[in-house]
This record gives sequence, structure tokens and C-alpha cells, in this order.
Amino acid sequence: MKTVAFALFACLVPFCGAKASPVAWDVFQLTSSEFRGTGADRTWFGTFSTGGEKTVGEAGVVVDFYVSFVVARTATPATAVISPDTDLLELDGPESNWILAAEGDLVDESTSRHLDSCFFHAGLDDGTYSGSGSVEFPYGETCMFYMGFATGTADWDTGEHASKNIFYGWAQFEYASGKLSLVRSALNTAGGGIYVGTDRVVPVPEPAAGALALLGCALLLRRRRRPGEAAAPVR
Repeated sequence: MKTVAFALFACLVPFCGAKASPVAWDVFQLTSSEFRGTGADRTWFGTFSTGGEKTVGEAGVVVDFYVSFVVARTATPATAVISPDTDLLELDGPESNWILAAEGDLVDESTSRHLDSCFFHAGLDDGTYSGSGSVEFPYGETCMFYMGFATGTADWDTGEHASKNIFYGWAQFEYASGKLSLVRSALNTAGGGIYVGTDRVVPVPEPAAGALALLGCALLLRRRRRPGEAAAPVR
């Protein structure tokens, strides 16, 4: 029995070993911003991006994405309306889907892709671009909000996105004085999901390796019987 237990432990060790965190922090930043207009008509435009292709994480994942906002003001009551700058985002370039999120929400394929609506939907899923989301705050206050995102690097040979190149992350933005700033962001470089506001990730399953481990454990636990020996009764 001890031999079987030891062999079982040996089978499981490779799958229980400590691994470095796949989370890359603060992979993008504010790269351009400007106010247009004056007074109640003053509008802020800002773009947060990786600044082109950027290598992040210990695995050396390459990402390239951006998101652009418009912060407009309504007069009565004085409210800041934050929405995607669709005129800029619909230009051909790095693609990412963005959703409004709350701390603790899971960002993965089920929550950020193939949706009927989101804050901004790029060509990541079906080649179409649209922006229907918005968030509002009292104009003179300082407020924070989270967004989740999915970003992908296109396979330019086919024009399609390979699923292995889709990554999920979250960002926390702060609204103050009519404009936005980036507080913190995180990206799961392993390609799995991530929980908003944390470094907790959902690993990508490895069915082939897992199946081999289970098969090996089953063979080790199987009791060898002599020819004609009956199986032990189930207690």
C-alpha cells in the first residue's frame, strides 16, 4: 500500500508544483489626451495603450492594444458621461473588447467576447466594431471604476485571431476634474481568465496532460490479482 501511495504522489507532484504568477501588472498607460471646447462644452479625449507591441510577463507574451475615451459634460445636472471614442477605435489596428466590471468579476471568454453589447466591441470576434457602453459620475467628484478586457494579436496570414493569442485582463480608472487616469491594470499572460481587482487567475486546462496523469494513477491503484482470484468485496 505504501508503494502505491508513493507512486500516486509521484504522479501528482508535477501538477502541484509551485509556478510563477502569470499576471503582468500595469502593461499599458495614458499615451495621449486633450481637452476640446470650453466651459460646459469642454470635452476630454484620451487614449490608453501599450504604445505599440510590448513584451510582458516572465513568458515574454507580446501584446498590442488600446482603448480611447470621451468624457463629455451634461449641464443639468452637471454630470460626466464617459463613453468610448468610436471614431478612433474603429480605425484598423490593435483590437480589444472592453466591458464595465465590478471588483471580483471574472473576465474570460464567456464574459468579454461574443456579446450582444459591451462598452466597446472590436473586430476580435466577428470583424464588427461598436461602442454602446457608458458610465456617469457627478462632474465635480472623484470616482473610480473597473473595466475588463480581452485582447488578441491577429494572425496576419489568415486575417483571423488564433485563440492561443487571446489574453484577458482588467483595469481600474479614476475620473477627476473632467478627465481619466489609470490607477492599476493586470493581464493574465497564460491566456486564462482573471478576477477583476486581483491577481487571481483561472488557468487554461491542459486535458492531454491531465488525462495521462489520471491514467497513470488508475493503473498504479489497480490491484493485481492472481489468475482465478475473485475481486475484493466492496465494503
